[in-house]
Amino acid sequence: MPLSIFSSKLRQLPKAELHCHLDGSVRPSTLLDLGREARVQMPKHTPEELAEFMRVDDARTLEDYLRRFDVTVSVMQTEEALERIAYELAEDAAEDGVRYIEVRNAPILNVVQGLTLVQAIEAPLRGLRRAEREFGIIGRFIVCALRNFTPEDSLAMAQLAVEFKNEGVVAFDLAGVRPEDVNVTIHDSSLTVAGSQRQRGSSLGAYQVLRSTLAHYDGRGANKPWLQELPDPVTKVVWGTWVEIHPETAAKLGIAMGD
Repeated sequence: MPLSIFSSKLRQLPKAELHCHLDGSVRPSTLLDLGREARVQMPKHTPEELAEFMRVDDARTLEDYLRRFDVTVSVMQTEEALERIAYELAEDAAEDGVRYIEVRNAPILNVVQGLTLVQAIEAPLRGLRRAEREFGIIGRFIVCALRNFTPEDSLAMAQLAVEFKNEGVVAFDLAGVRPEDVNVTIHDSSLTVAGSQRQRGSSLGAYQVLRSTLAHYDGRGANKPWLQELPDPVTKVVWGTWVEIHPETAAKLGIAMGD
């Protein structure tokens, strides 16, 4: 089958997109428009040049990669911009055959010029709802907190996610680069990640325990296809893939366990 025909058929297949960043999905032409409106200088002057610039293929660290987001966030400081970006993102996804999309964003990055956190959530939700009416794509929102902000900021984001749980928000996420003082130790077949400030008696107070798996242990067996095809004894998942969807949304869509 010619590649062009295969690509066309692939786009027609109904799909779900469960990990899509609002600030990583801005059309280059929209970046230029918003930059002119906000009098923010873009690093390139044509959509083609800007698209090439925004593609990261030389990053050595996660921090290097995330610096490109400074460009998009710089023009995501108004309700109109946030609504437009969310609407266009959903429109583009619908053209690719996406029927359901979960868009994530950190509202705390959109309040630099005076927006409230509530406005920074309501605006993209309006864009997603408008796209649903016009293109039939169901769009939902994930509120992100960032590790490089304070625990109080993260708590505020979590509370906002709960506040908007019936308005289109389906999840809360903790994202961003981990602090440099995070310690990693392995013990009792577990990988424990704990802030060293906690060990020094600080009030950081958060830690994460990542359990090894029976098939892959700490990841060393992940390159063995026959192990990947072996169902997990608890979850029955193979190849580490599954689909996550909010229970209320699943009920509205008529989706049941095992579909």
